[in-house]
Amino acid sequence: MNRTEPYRIHVLEKQGGRHNADLAVVLDEDIVVNPSLLTHYCYDTVTGLTHDLMALIGAVKLADRAVTRHHASGWSRHLIIRLPVFEKAHWQSSKVKDALEQCLQYLTGDTWEFEFAQRRRMPNVKGQQDPLKVGIDRPVVFIPYSHGLDSYAQYALLRARAPETEIVCVQASAHDRAPAWRAYSRRAFRDEVPAIPVPVVLRHRKMRELSFRTRPFTYYLLAAYGAVLLRTGSVLIPENAQGSLGGSLVPGGAEAKHRSCYPGFTRRLGHFLHELTGRVIEFEHPALFRTKGQVLQDLQGVGVDLATVIDEHFSCSYDARLANAEHKRMHCGVCGNCLLRRIAEQFANVIGATSYLYGELSAPQLEAATESTRRNHAAFCDVARNSARDMQRLTDLAGEPNTFSIHSLSVDLARWTNRPREDVHRDIMLTLTQHANEWGSFLASCGPASWLAHAARGTYGY
Repeated sequence: MNRTEPYRIHVLEKQGGRHNADLAVVLDEDIVVNPSLLTHYCYDTVTGLTHDLMALIGAVKLADRAVTRHHASGWSRHLIIRLPVFEKAHWQSSKVKDALEQCLQYLTGDTWEFEFAQRRRMPNVKGQQDPLKVGIDRPVVFIPYSHGLDSYAQYALLRARAPETEIVCVQASAHDRAPAWRAYSRRAFRDEVPAIPVPVVLRHRKMRELSFRTRPFTYYLLAAYGAVLLRTGSVLIPENAQGSLGGSLVPGGAEAKHRSCYPGFTRRLGHFLHELTGRVIEFEHPALFRTKGQVLQDLQGVGVDLATVIDEHFSCSYDARLANAEHKRMHCGVCGNCLLRRIAEQFANVIGATSYLYGELSAPQLEAATESTRRNHAAFCDVARNSARDMQRLTDLAGEPNTFSIHSLSVDLARWTNRPREDVHRDIMLTLTQHANEWGSFLASCGPASWLAHAARGTYGY
């Protein structure tokens, strides 16, 4: 398949249904909705529209994972999904359909098309949980919660500045793990915080694509629809400035821009939900112009034991089957997430709070940065070079306020945040300068002869 050929995916209500698709999957077999979690999520009666949204989440996730990208012919794929829905007339509205397709295209860089068929088979709704009781007498904020440092930080900071607010976490778990969440909640928050696991799980085996750009669509949509069902509330996006803006300013190779935490995506998602439900949902980005280091400093300012929090929250994005020591998951120390964490730790003066597989950044060679022999060292080396270059490329922009990418981002953010462009441009440059200062200090501590300094200059390993 090249990038111009559409790939058709049909979601069927039962096995053996007729189709002319490249891939056919079955509801309740390949895409499974947990009815117990669904009733817990909905606070009230589960409607046909709610079932439709859960099927949509499953279909989008499956399409994104099952259809591989062919990078030699381009990043983009053309995905056509035929989905059975209960509220067919509603979904076929051009406003709803266009808003959905544009939202996903903006997020993933692919062309998405949807066709809707009438769904007839009622799903199994046995084994219901009691509805989640929130928002009875106080404001509610939903947080897509990844169990990482930024998620915890924005929970703690919101709790400190608005203690009367009720917080609901949409957690990164596809299973009903209520006991595990309660244990984490008591340990991390010293409280029992309401949480909603994702009620949709995939059981389709052929999911080979690793880019998985639709992950935010799942969590943000669940959080926002929770606010819709509650008829009040907002959604807080916890990502820091480097994570929110870096993917737009420093794209990787021929990939589409990373926009998972970017206001342009959340506004499009909000527009889709408004067309679908008639309700307006507000997305907040409190750390949009705060580096990860500044976020950690903010946590210190509200009395959080930062060393303990850092120890309890994982950041590494590297495959845990490879980033481990004695079969125990470990931060690799060289991926983008790990480098950003290390920069932030140094800026907040909590050095040593995390153990890293590649711990010695001042070593002249990456091989000397770890105490163990890694058979997959070449892969780590490639990741390390790219991560260091990305940090440096973002730093270089701090000295280029008049470049097209900066002005383009300023105009775009001004539109999505309803602020004057000049004010947004100023905030972007202040953020980039802050990142440059943190990264420069971090590099200086490693030394000019370190492998990291060479990697930042683009001269390591070549």
